[in-house]
Amino acid sequence: MKKKDFRKKYYRLKLHICSFILFSFLCLPALAQFDILFKPKENDEKYVSVQLQVFPPYRPFLSEYAEELSDKFLVRIILNDLSMLHEQIMIKITLEAMDIVWKSYTNVFSFEGEYVLELHGADFVPFFASINSPQNISKLGMLHFSPNTDPYRIPDGLYRIALEISGFGNKLLPTKVYTPYYPFFLDDPPKLQAPKHETVVVQDMEQGVHFEWKPQHVYSENIDPNLEITYQFRLYASDFEKDISKSIPVWTHTTANTNYTLTVDDYQLQPDTKYVWQIKVITNKPDKTYFNNDGYSKIAEFEYRQK
Repeated sequence: MKKKDFRKKYYRLKLHICSFILFSFLCLPALAQFDILFKPKENDEKYVSVQLQVFPPYRPFLSEYAEELSDKFLVRIILNDLSMLHEQIMIKITLEAMDIVWKSYTNVFSFEGEYVLELHGADFVPFFASINSPQNISKLGMLHFSPNTDPYRIPDGLYRIALEISGFGNKLLPTKVYTPYYPFFLDDPPKLQAPKHETVVVQDMEQGVHFEWKPQHVYSENIDPNLEITYQFRLYASDFEKDISKSIPVWTHTTANTNYTLTVDDYQLQPDTKYVWQIKVITNKPDKTYFNNDGYSKIAEFEYRQK
C-alpha cells in the first residue's frame, strides 16, 4: 500500500509539472503583448518630461494661481526630442477630489523653437476660467453640488491636480501627470470661549466684562506665513437684526490679543440688558479672503446684570 501511494504521489507531481510547463508556454505570448501595451509610455518619455509643482498655501481661489505674477502653480514641459520643436502640444488640467472631477477645456501650445515650455501665472487663465462650468464637472459620488457663483472658487477639500498632455501629430499618446492630494481650504474664524452663548454675566458695581476667543488657524498648515492678523471685537445691542451682517455694532475694539476686557471707559453696559458679541479677523491683505464667513465668528448672546 505504501509503495502504491508513493507511485500515486509521484505521478501527480509529474502531472503538475507538465501542466505548469504547458500553461507557461501558452501564456508567454499574452505576457509579451501585455508588455508591449506599456511601451508607448516609454516612447512618451523620449518626447517630453513633465514637471508639475504647486506651492502652499493651497487656497480654493483658482484666480490666485492665474494672476500675472503668480508663482503658486508651475508646469514645465521639457522637450527631449528636438525634432519636435515646432510641433503643437495639447494640454488639459483637471482637479480631482473624492467625489468631483473638475475639467478645463483643452488648450493648444507650441514650443516655438524652445526646448522648454513653462506655464505659470496668467498662462492658466484659459484653463481655470472654464473649470467651474457645469458641463465640466463630473460627479463621481452622491455629493450634491451646484457651481459656485465665483467662477474661480472651488469647495474646500482635498484635491490633486492632473495634467493631461497629447500631441506631436498623435505621436504622443494622452498622458497624465498627477500631484499628491493637497488641502485646498479656507481657515475657520475664531471660536468664542467666554462668555458663552445665552449666559448671564453678573458683576459688582464696577463693570469689567472679560471676553475670550480661540483662533482656529494657529495650527493650520495652510496659512500664509506673511499674513498679519488682528481681531476686531464687535458688540451689538439686543435689538440687532437677525442677519448680523446688516447690523451696526454699538462698540468695536481692535486688538492683537485673543482676549479683551470691556470697561465702563470703553462702553457702559446697561443692567438687565442682553447683548451679542462677535469677533472678526482682520488681515494685512484685505483684498484676499483667508477665512470662512469673511472672517466673522459665530455670535454669542449674554445678559448683563449687576448685584
